Amino acid sequence: MAVSPAGDEAYTRVQLFPLHNAVASKNFKHVRDLVDDGHDINEQHYDRVTPLHMACLTGDQHITRFLLEHGAWVNAQSIDNSTPLCDACAGGSVDCVKLLLTSGALVNPPLLPATPLHEAALRGYTDIVALLVTAGADLNVNDLHYGTPLHAACSMQAPSADCIKFLLRAGASVNAIKNHKTPLHYIAMYSKSVEATQLLLAYGANAYMQDR
Repeated sequence: MAVSPAGDEAYTRVQLFPLHNAVASKNFKHVRDLVDDGHDINEQHYDRVTPLHMACLTGDQHITRFLLEHGAWVNAQSIDNSTPLCDACAGGSVDCVKLLLTSGALVNPPLLPATPLHEAALRGYTDIVALLVTAGADLNVNDLHYGTPLHAACSMQAPSADCIKFLLRAGASVNAIKNHKTPLHYIAMYSKSVEATQLLLAYGANAYMQDR
């Protein structure tokens, strides 16, 4: 039996999920041809990731728009409950985020380990954070790992002062607690950023709160 150069496993994945593969390769023509040939636009592979999840993670707005226009589930959840909006935020695609929001994506989807706002704040994507907050994202919801979106923004090794400032101005709780730690504790733990520290203190961070 002939085997692809990438090996049996990779060959099998391509055969089983050709639409996912075309989306991951950003091959719009192939995606369109597969959909025209009747491939299920909402097919889920092993971890329940749909083609729309993949398009949003890669930041391909043209494929994302095409999939949405042809019936892709805008709020599909993968095995870890991540939605396409979460993936677009993680991938840093402002255009994909806009497309999803105008197509009915839930800005505060339920049962997630991290919300779309956490994904954007964690990476310092201020433009996306602004879009989500304007759309009604919960500024002070806790995820399963970091805490609030402000905690997430403060956990970066090189935190974005612009992102932190935006969250604070929008009403993020500066002294929110997750596992006995505030955003100021996170700055001290992960980056020791003077600029971020000064920002948090200027917005009322408690410098004397103990992390125990």
